[in-house]
Amino acid sequence: MTSIRFEGHRYELASGESVLECLERNGRETASRCRTGVCQSCLLKCRSGDIPTKSQHGLKASWLQAGYFLPCVCRPDASAAGTLDLVRPDDVGLDVTSRIVARRTLVDGIVEVHVAKPEGFEFLPGQFVHLIREEDELSRPYSIANQPDEDCLRFHVRIVPTGAMSPWLASAPLDSPLRLRGPSGDCCYQSGTSQEELLLIATGTGLAPIFGVLEAALHAGHQGPIQLYHGAARRGDLYLKEELQRLEESHSNLSIHPCVLPDGGRGEMSLTQMLSDAALSGRTSLKGVRVYLAGNPDTVSRLKKQAYLAGADLSSIHADPFLGSGSAVTTPVSATAR
Repeated sequence: MTSIRFEGHRYELASGESVLECLERNGRETASRCRTGVCQSCLLKCRSGDIPTKSQHGLKASWLQAGYFLPCVCRPDASAAGTLDLVRPDDVGLDVTSRIVARRTLVDGIVEVHVAKPEGFEFLPGQFVHLIREEDELSRPYSIANQPDEDCLRFHVRIVPTGAMSPWLASAPLDSPLRLRGPSGDCCYQSGTSQEELLLIATGTGLAPIFGVLEAALHAGHQGPIQLYHGAARRGDLYLKEELQRLEESHSNLSIHPCVLPDGGRGEMSLTQMLSDAALSGRTSLKGVRVYLAGNPDTVSRLKKQAYLAGADLSSIHADPFLGSGSAVTTPVSATAR
């Protein structure tokens, strides 16, 4: 049987229990949100012991080498014996300090928040980081919408009036301190794919990572056709329209398709159906097409399945589902619905 050593205490894992469930059962508070290994909020480091490969899926190579893993999906084999020596990411210097330096309104209810890029901070466009508020350790993941050569990180923040983080990001005084944890995620432009067709689909502020991927592809001189679909319930929720139009006008291989639900979303058509009809209908196959999906988690999940059934290789489908706030969390909270 496997045991856990964590902050001076030892706990025995029950059969079939995840590391996160064991810690919670013993009253230990640690951040969590999606509980499926997607949001990476619950990240811990294993200093010694054998952890299942599945619990490191989606983490960048440097984190794998350092022993980071996702306790929400870490279920050691019941027949395995040994001790996992665990520490929090904060204990090993994973966070870097930063501050809010600017913001601009994109459309009503959505602001672009600019955060200073720490010296030496490296990322790929389309990845996400956790923004951590210094005063209370509140954490939320947000996707990076710009390129690494800028001196700041840009985040598209939909203001949720009842949210804990988004109203603060939209109104906190400039120079307010925060920390960054990351980057994470693989919804990024892949080098060596310049001849492939790119199919980019976003809902709402899922445009943030998709816009990062688009700019990265164009900067790399991508030669294959690029189709970008941005879906929203209301026309007023579409943003970056002028920027996208300028890019379309200056790149002959780029086509932009804004998609709005009929009747402002009051009808029976869903975002998934609308985007599926717009982006996938009429195609005989997606074989050889590289697909990027971001935004509403249900829409992303369904479109990912449809893309696979239409012939896209799983290795060519990159998804960034924006996970909503759930009820099964501990403090500090960490989520993508903010």
